[in-house]
Order: sequence, then C-alpha cells, then structure tokens
Amino acid sequence: MNEIKTCGMIGIDKKEFPWRYSNKNNSRHQKYLSEMSSRLNDLIRNENVKHFICGADDGANRDFANIVIGLKHNTYKDITLEIVIPFRDMPKYDPEYGAKPVTNIVAQADSVKYIINNSSAPDVIDRNLHIAYKSDLLFIFLNERKKRSATFNTYAFLKNLDKPLELFTLNDY
Repeated sequence: MNEIKTCGMIGIDKKEFPWRYSNKNNSRHQKYLSEMSSRLNDLIRNENVKHFICGADDGANRDFANIVIGLKHNTYKDITLEIVIPFRDMPKYDPEYGAKPVTNIVAQADSVKYIINNSSAPDVIDRNLHIAYKSDLLFIFLNERKKRSATFNTYAFLKNLDKPLELFTLNDY
C-alpha cells in the first residue's frame, strides 16, 4: 500500500478575497468551495492523502478546515486534521482566535500545533512555512492582486523549491 500523504493549505484572509467574503451565496464563492471540496475528495480517494494541515484564520484556511471536518464526519472517518497557530497567546493578539468559529475548529481537529509558545507579534509566514514543510502536497489559495500578503510572500519563496504546489488563483473565479 502507498504511504499516507499529507496535504497542507495556506490561503488568504477573508479581507483579501476578490469578492465580498461574507456573501456565502455568491456564485464565485460557491464555485471556490465546490472546487476545494472536489479536489480534497479526489486526493483522499485516489492519492492516499489522509492527513490535512492548515491554519484557522477566517478565509481560505477556515474553509479548508471546515471541509476536511465535514468529510471526516460524513464520509472518511480515517482522515486527520492538524491546525497550526502562530503562537499560544494568539487570542490576545487577534480576538478572532478566541471566537467560537476558531475554538470549534480547534476542538474538532485531531491535533493543534503552536509554532512558538509566546510572542508579541505572530509570524504567519513561519506558520505557513511549517505547514509547507510538513506537507507532501501544498494548496495555495491567493489573490494575485494582493502581493503584500503573507500568503503571497510564502508562495513567492516556495515556488522555487522542489515542492508539489497547487495554486488556486481566486481572481479566476
């Protein structure tokens, strides 16, 4: 049998989407979620991907985590989800990390990794690189017009390495 593989995901925050992220009924948003779900199903069924790793930010990371959680509860009981958070005191820096959507994802994850225990400024790029290096395949969801984001900077670094990447340019939806 093939070895179990890991798929990681780094992606943009809700503020960086090229459409109003809060409108979940938007056809572009629906297409993006459908494509993400379809690709994850394909990886599980056909490529022996069983472990998924991402952040918990509101936007692409949280969408990815929620899809993996749904797939685990409904279809694939043997997959696992790891959430990576820049540092343990993240809720003090960003109140969103103490909010119910994040705590729900963390509670349903199989494991949570804190990059460092304490910090005065979280380094999202360090989190992204941790996810990238632990992954056999890396999904990157970005807005190509936002070239000053942690996601774009991580992508610019990783695209020159010998790492399988799947780029999802949200401007194309």
